[in-house]
Formats: sequence, structure tokens, C-alpha cells
Amino acid sequence: MLFILEANEITPPLARQRVTIFDYPDGRFVIKHQGRELPYRIFDKVQQVDQAAIVENKRLGPVLAYIADRQKQLGESRSKKAPRRGATPRAFSR
Repeated sequence: MLFILEANEITPPLARQRVTIFDYPDGRFVIKHQGRELPYRIFDKVQQVDQAAIVENKRLGPVLAYIADRQKQLGESRSKKAPRRGATPRAFSR
């Protein structure tokens, strides 16, 4: 999850400055710099297609269905270097 600070008169000088992110138990996030709350938006790189979104928009339905299918394929694929189930570990000697 990425937090993107909203552009306003406060945020431009904060480039490369340290901010504090508060994650509250009720699910809220607050970003502060020197005690001042900053406006932000969340950019989620790992977004999932919701089934309701496919049903809700008929024109985008085929595209969203394709994206959902690709997400399933990519989620189930493994690296070629990853150990496989049932594989026995090999011992190496020098």
C-alpha cells in the first residue's frame, strides 16, 4: 500500500522528509509531520477485481472478467526457483 500526499501549500517542502503514519485499530490512517496532519490518498498496487464490479458494469464486464482471470493465473503461478510440494531437500557437499 502506498500513501500519496495530496498537493497543497504544506506538502511540496516535505519532499524527502520523514512523516509518521498512525494506523488506528478502527482502520483509520493519519499521516503527520511535526504534529500537523497531512491530507493523503491511498494507492493500492495490488488491487483485486470485485465480482460485483463485473456484474455492475456490463460494458466493462468482459474486460474486468479477463483481468480477474489473469489475477488468478498470476496468483497461482510460482517461481521456477521455488521449492515444489513433495520435493525432497538435496544435501550439498564440498
